[in-house]
Amino acid sequence: VTALRFIGHSYMLERNYKDAEQYYARASALAPADARARSDLVGARVLQQDDAAVLVEARRRLKSPTHRSEGLSLIFRLTDRSPGNADAYIALADGFAAAGKPKQVSDALQQAIRFADRQQINEVIPRARRLAGKHPQVALVHSILGRSLSKAGRFADAIDSFKTAADLAPND
Repeated sequence: VTALRFIGHSYMLERNYKDAEQYYARASALAPADARARSDLVGARVLQQDDAAVLVEARRRLKSPTHRSEGLSLIFRLTDRSPGNADAYIALADGFAAAGKPKQVSDALQQAIRFADRQQINEVIPRARRLAGKHPQVALVHSILGRSLSKAGRFADAIDSFKTAADLAPND
């Protein structure tokens, strides 16, 4: 079973989800009680769909604490195959926020800002505000908020956020 899963993983790394599915299906058939084998199989099946469908399924899983890691895994794979997908990075930030991982939230938001269009940046701003509200003494989160506001064309608000960041870390 372990060898079959490793072969499946190697196909996943190649983004060959169909062949990965075959090996995960064999592993799951040999060990029907193995939750990881079942999760791998479902992931390979989901990833054969288009980005929008993968994102819908990943977001659904992120809402459940028991399936959050599966949702994060789907989004990691999605950002690997579509690195410019700002919606995926926004969902990744949401998943990390729900898991209580602020460093990863900030990393995901920075990527979302990098690739976001006008509509997507307006989805990033409230997330950046929440992060800054939860971690008011962290300069980086104020800088992230400033970057998102600046990209949205809200320069006066962005300047305030950048000033806060500079006050918190004057040597950066």
